[in-house]
Amino acid sequence: MSKVTEQSTVDQFDRTTGSQPSIEEVAVTKTVSEMAADQAPKMFAIALEYHVAFKIQFVAWGMAFDGYAYVVMYDGNMQFLTTDADGALKCFPKTGNVTPRLIWVGPSPATGQG
Repeated sequence: MSKVTEQSTVDQFDRTTGSQPSIEEVAVTKTVSEMAADQAPKMFAIALEYHVAFKIQFVAWGMAFDGYAYVVMYDGNMQFLTTDADGALKCFPKTGNVTPRLIWVGPSPATGQG
């Protein structure tokens, strides 16, 4: 997953009192930020590759959680749940000149690399 960015009370002092956050506040913020990063859904897109003109069309965007994936069509007119991102890909069958592709946005869940 991506590196944790801490932008709450950790790097800022209280402008009303002029005091720095306590050690406990810093620790809690860091812990909660790491938990949120670990539990964040993995973002993906479904694209159709048209072989004749090498054209790519993004048709859906999704979030993969543990145990299911939420998918929204590019125009927002349809939403659905699948068991995982691969299940979303299966909703777009390959045809003669069109191949659906699963594209991970950001770090790949499998490798942690973008």
